[in-house]
Amino acid sequence: MPTVTVYRDGVRIEANLSLDDLKDLMGLKGSTTNQTPLSERHRPTPAPISTPSEQVGYKPFLHEISDRGRDFIQVLRENPDGIEIKALASRLGFNSPTQIGGLTGGGLAKVAKRKKVDLRKVYRKVITNANGVRTLTFYPGELVLNEGRDLFSNEKPAV
Repeated sequence: MPTVTVYRDGVRIEANLSLDDLKDLMGLKGSTTNQTPLSERHRPTPAPISTPSEQVGYKPFLHEISDRGRDFIQVLRENPDGIEIKALASRLGFNSPTQIGGLTGGGLAKVAKRKKVDLRKVYRKVITNANGVRTLTFYPGELVLNEGRDLFSNEKPAV
C-alpha cells in the first residue's frame, strides 16, 4: 500500500492507503484517465456576451442570409404582384426551379428561426391549377414590401 503524507498547518499526517482509497481521495474514482479536477468541473460559466450576430429582427436577418437569399428578396421586391417559380429560378441563376426549395427551406428558414423572423412576412407562395397546369407563384410578404429600402443592402456588415 502506498504511504501518503500530508502537511497542513504544521501538522504531519501519514496514512497507508489502498489504490482505490487514493483514487477516491484524488477524485479519480472509477477511471484513471485524464479527468478534470472537481474544482474545475463546478466552476460557474460566465454569462454569454451578446454580439451583433445574435441580434434578432428583419435587418439582422437580411445581413446574415446568403447573397442569393438577398437576391431572392430583391426579386420579390421588384415583383409585388408575384413571380412564377420558373422565372424566379432563372433570375436567381438556378438550373431547376426545385433548387429554390433549398434556398427557402434550408437557407432562409434556418436564419429566420435564429433571427426570430416569421418567413410568412418575408414571402408567401401560392399554388394554382389553371387548366390542369400546376403553377407555383412567389409573392413578397409585408416585411419585404413595407420595410424601408435602407434596410436592404447587398453588403454584409464587417464583423
